[in-house]
Amino acid sequence: MKKKRFMKRIISAMLALSVVFSPIAAYAATSNGALEGSNAADNETDVNNDLADFDIIDKDKRGSITIHKYDFTSADEDGVDFNYSETDHDSNGTASTLTKDGKSVDITSNGKKNAEAEEALKEYALKGVEFTYLKVGEVKTLSDVNEDGINGDIELIYGADTELMDILGLKAYDPATKGTGLVAVTQVDGINYFTSQQINDALKAALEVGTYNGSYATSEEIGQDTDNATGNRLDNEKGITVKDALETYITKAGNAHAAGTAMAETDANGLTGAKDLDLGLYLIVETKVPENVTATVNPWFVQLPMTDIEGDKWFYDIECYPKNQTGHPTLDKMVRNAYGTPGLNHDSAGNASYTTGNPVDKGDTYAAASEIVTNGDTLNEQDYGAWLSDPDKLGDYTYNTTVTASEGDILDYILVTKLPHITSKATHLTQYEFLDTLTDGLKYNNDMKIAIYNNAEAAKKNDTTEAINVWTMQGGKQYNFTCGESKGKTDGSTTIDITMTEDGLREINTKYYDGNHYLVAYYTATVESDATTVLGDEGNPNDVTLIWKRSSEGYYNTLEDRSIVYTYGVDLTKTFSDNNTRPEDFKAVQFVLYNETEDYYVNAKQAVTDGLYYVTGKCTAKKAATVFSPSEAGKMVINGLEADEYKLTEIHTAKGYSLGQNQIDIVISPSSRPITPSSVHHMTVADDHDIEHLDTDQVLTLSDGTSLTAKEEGTTDKDNMVIGDLTPAKATVDGERADMCAYGGQLVGVDEIQSTKNAAAAQASANAGVILSLMNEKGFLLPKTGGAGMYLLTIVGVVGVVVGVYFVSKDKKKKAC
Repeated sequence: MKKKRFMKRIISAMLALSVVFSPIAAYAATSNGALEGSNAADNETDVNNDLADFDIIDKDKRGSITIHKYDFTSADEDGVDFNYSETDHDSNGTASTLTKDGKSVDITSNGKKNAEAEEALKEYALKGVEFTYLKVGEVKTLSDVNEDGINGDIELIYGADTELMDILGLKAYDPATKGTGLVAVTQVDGINYFTSQQINDALKAALEVGTYNGSYATSEEIGQDTDNATGNRLDNEKGITVKDALETYITKAGNAHAAGTAMAETDANGLTGAKDLDLGLYLIVETKVPENVTATVNPWFVQLPMTDIEGDKWFYDIECYPKNQTGHPTLDKMVRNAYGTPGLNHDSAGNASYTTGNPVDKGDTYAAASEIVTNGDTLNEQDYGAWLSDPDKLGDYTYNTTVTASEGDILDYILVTKLPHITSKATHLTQYEFLDTLTDGLKYNNDMKIAIYNNAEAAKKNDTTEAINVWTMQGGKQYNFTCGESKGKTDGSTTIDITMTEDGLREINTKYYDGNHYLVAYYTATVESDATTVLGDEGNPNDVTLIWKRSSEGYYNTLEDRSIVYTYGVDLTKTFSDNNTRPEDFKAVQFVLYNETEDYYVNAKQAVTDGLYYVTGKCTAKKAATVFSPSEAGKMVINGLEADEYKLTEIHTAKGYSLGQNQIDIVISPSSRPITPSSVHHMTVADDHDIEHLDTDQVLTLSDGTSLTAKEEGTTDKDNMVIGDLTPAKATVDGERADMCAYGGQLVGVDEIQSTKNAAAAQASANAGVILSLMNEKGFLLPKTGGAGMYLLTIVGVVGVVVGVYFVSKDKKKKAC
């Protein structure tokens, strides 16, 4: 980092010092401004062949400027070592060099073609850059009496209009102070003239100014927004005000000057230029850049013609090698189960204070249904930390690439992007847009917000207590962004289009420009309680595309990422030990389902199909839990369960059959996929997408299936989003491995699945429902009152009476004897 900062400072210093002026005039003037003839025949030195030897200027010739554009950031990252010398234009000074593959190449700017440097840097050629040139003044020779009043001074002077003078801080001619400081040395026909040293000094001083008139940024702290007290840039980038001013000056006509002429955009070799130019002093400004350029080169002056750095001869075709620095945004989409806690996201009611700074209204709260529910009560604020300390619970309630959720759950999505570095107006973002696509089984809740952070950790957990700003849409009024919603015609998906408005872009460009700010778009979606939510390994993927663009027309780039929501089901067959198939007996069976991991009972709604249920929510008390029953054929499917441990309890069965002795323990382990978002990295021509796709116009397919036609498919190479290998879902029932059926092959509800717009994905989704079978045994028969037991007692009683009578009678006979 220190090396790059040092390099940036040296580059700025070199460009400020390398204003290309010559010690000889292209035009001559006496002290009163009289011009010499411009034809060769009028010049007495013609007879000495000075024109032929390029010793003096041929005023009838025309000039040209050729610009070679390279991405020095990419070259530096590839190990090219740049050594810039502050004395490379001085007599006996040290040359500026680059070292590549052990070979040192001189890169001192001398206005001439440098074939060695071009060969070393050819793979970093930068296309899509626009430069604008403007002849800002004539060049004259001033003959005047110097301070001793005797000897004459002869020196070159350069005209400048008042607008350019104001930008650079040059002062109008004053006979009393002429030539001192930044005061013009003379004035001819109302035009102020300055020496090259004065213009050099003025531009250098302007490029060293650290304040920025167009920015509000000062010394930010975490959770504290910027203000405009001093205008200091957070990235310590200097000279932005003068660069902005010169970009405006050269692209728009002023009172005393015409608008400049834009060169063609640099081509695949990084080349552009202008030919057949009048001789004189030119200003060159980088006015448009493709999406990857973060820092424009400092404006510079070129004199046509110029003398080479050795001071030998005049030449009319000038070769320039300005440098650019590049950088890119990032994108990361994550999701979690939403829960209510003050200060996080837009869960807080009313105003919420940042760690430091003023309270900001964060808008509506989440619905109460999104609160974490436990067996007993909804948690108090102070209980969240303890409850979430369980790893099994924490996984669902922290942001991840994939998440498992129940139907009816509210999901909390974040789109995290690190904003790119922005310097002068040419690098301002002109488009920053997310296209976020939710599959058919997810319903957007129309609650989009955007938070701005200067802290990566806070951004990635979207802790708005540490945000420095929160953008909202309230009462239908749109502020710094718009948010549109559209439905897919064929697959039922929902695309959310989050686009930064002109006001939003202005705020990013002038406040959050340093490459160390994060923009987080966040919203909620509800998992639908119907067949559109795909169960199993296919999951419910949600893709997002970030489109960004700077000032060069037609140069876009995109980043992509994905999150996946997984949900499952229970697929139960009910049987009786005596093969009973009476419909009324199957319908008499009842269950409740308890989530052991997260301590709640399951609520669900019965579908049109008998025995089919879709989960709708959670409750804390058994008496409020949904009672599930099989169909008349003994089939029962509960769709939309998050991957957790469950206890299925049979609470009623058919007459004459025994209830299950124990709760059935069901454990579902979720599917998972590693997902690596796409990323833009440094560019070489060999990897550039423009080389891979040779068509002039490129078509970019976005996450919602639409296409974006771009002049070029970005000027940087990009690693595509990588979807890793699937780890399938699995399940156990009472500790034993259980098979899982495909979503399209469950016991009931297949017709509903086939009628959805995403039926193909649903049919193919394996491991959707845990397969289990529960048999009720016939109960043991007990004696019946008045039945066989009573007859036996009667017989026994009769026998007893008879025996008793016999013994009594016998006894009486003995006594009689």
